[in-house]
Amino acid sequence: MTHFPAVHPPDPCAEVGCEEGKECVVGADGSATCACATSCPRATTAPATPVCASDGRDYASACALRREACVAQREI
Repeated sequence: MTHFPAVHPPDPCAEVGCEEGKECVVGADGSATCACATSCPRATTAPATPVCASDGRDYASACALRREACVAQREI
């Protein structure tokens, strides 16, 4: 019996660079696009530092601020 290695299609996001606050997502058609991040990574060594933004709000981290700016489609 001959065994063939599994062939995995290339990752569509491998060559995509998204701006801060966005992440690469693969659509149903297999194309890669940048969309607002759905979450921020958890800090593993130290708690995230809260950030005070120009909208007068405090955000749990710089990532949370960038995500909110992306969702609101404005600079914060």
